[in-house]
Amino acid sequence: MDEVTKENPKSLSELREQIQEDIERYWDGYENSVPFTFTHEDQESCDSDLCDIVTNRLNQFIEQQPVSQMVMELYHGRTNPDQDMGDWGSQGPLLFVDGTTVTYKNSIRIRFTGQDDYEFLEEFLHDDMFFYDGVYYGDFAFLPVDSKIKNEDSQEAELFDPNKALKRKNDG
Repeated sequence: MDEVTKENPKSLSELREQIQEDIERYWDGYENSVPFTFTHEDQESCDSDLCDIVTNRLNQFIEQQPVSQMVMELYHGRTNPDQDMGDWGSQGPLLFVDGTTVTYKNSIRIRFTGQDDYEFLEEFLHDDMFFYDGVYYGDFAFLPVDSKIKNEDSQEAELFDPNKALKRKNDG
């Protein structure tokens, strides 16, 4: 299977576009063959080729990603934000972070590894707690990866999943 070498994608959205272009190019080869027939053997070959396209692109993207040097540790968690905490609550995940910025103390932004841009911290807060994967965390810390690759519950650090986070719209 011929691959067209393009510049390495810089974000997940660019990677999706590249995979889509590769698949369209693959199908163009079938559309240009006349007469177009598709046997069971062709389907097995096609399935394998399409998996290879996606797998190869994903592996190339992963290999080019710099190793994150920082994690955000979430702890002091509870599932009800109004719960009166008598102890430390649950330990949360460690999320890979590429950077943080602070502007005049009230504008804190975080760039989670694998995300396209910095996000305002307040977009992920419910009152004064960071919401992630159904849990409200009262405490979080930014630590170098060397000091924390697993949390106290032996969970390994993971990529931030925006689908698990609260995402408030900025008013205004």
